[in-house]
Amino acid sequence: MRLNNRINLTDTKLLDIYVQNRCVNMIAHLFNAPLGESEAAVGVGTVGSSEAIMLAGLAFKRKWQNKRKAEGKPCDKPNIVTGANVQV
Repeated sequence: MRLNNRINLTDTKLLDIYVQNRCVNMIAHLFNAPLGESEAAVGVGTVGSSEAIMLAGLAFKRKWQNKRKAEGKPCDKPNIVTGANVQV
């Protein structure tokens, strides 16, 4: 009985990973991510919205830093302007 539970959990986890990767790729294509034909988008699934917004903010910061470095501008003081309805 215990062996069967492990196999079922493993199968379920693999299905979860497959669905998560499909969702990440769908969202990447929805927002016109610069991907080649054979490239897959890189992303992560989260349980809650707080984790999601923190990861999105970090990705945004990294993208901003890389752009500023490429332009030869300082990238040590990011400034993100948000609305009053933002919560983290």
